[in-house]
Amino acid sequence: MSRLSINETSRRVHSPAQWIAVATFLVFGLSAATASAAPQLIEICQKGHTIRVDVHAVPALLEQGARLGSCEGEVGCSCSFEFDPVTCSNGKTYANECFATCDGQSGCEHLGVCSNIWNPVTCNGVTYANACQARVAGATDCAPQCACPLDYAPVRCDDGTVYINACVANCNGHTNCTPL
Repeated sequence: MSRLSINETSRRVHSPAQWIAVATFLVFGLSAATASAAPQLIEICQKGHTIRVDVHAVPALLEQGARLGSCEGEVGCSCSFEFDPVTCSNGKTYANECFATCDGQSGCEHLGVCSNIWNPVTCNGVTYANACQARVAGATDCAPQCACPLDYAPVRCDDGTVYINACVANCNGHTNCTPL
């Protein structure tokens, strides 16, 4: 019988096969937990059809010309199409606080998922792509850079940037833009 020190014994207990087993368990365990989480769906209008998509897919769809909300529009509510999703106590995720308020919800929590659509705000001398990104960064005392309406009529300019509308694109020096 060989005499092993405690350190040698503990090193032998954790073989490479055991580490692989632990890593596999963690990967599959985390994947299963993630897969079982309920998706957070947002209602959008894409090519004339109202669909519900995962909150993380919305920024890309907005850049392709989709708009927030149903294609029929909200009766009695006039919400901007600024994407700053919130989840409310009823378990539903809304595109922004205005859509939640129109559905009678309050006390909703922001998800921190923002689009990259350029509708700049300046907060204490720092410019952010949009109000959602400024809020996620913890910025306060923000003001829009341009005096443009928040009408959602996205345009893609020759540099590839998508702006919320032609007014914001013009305000940022772009005139050669194509509506999405």
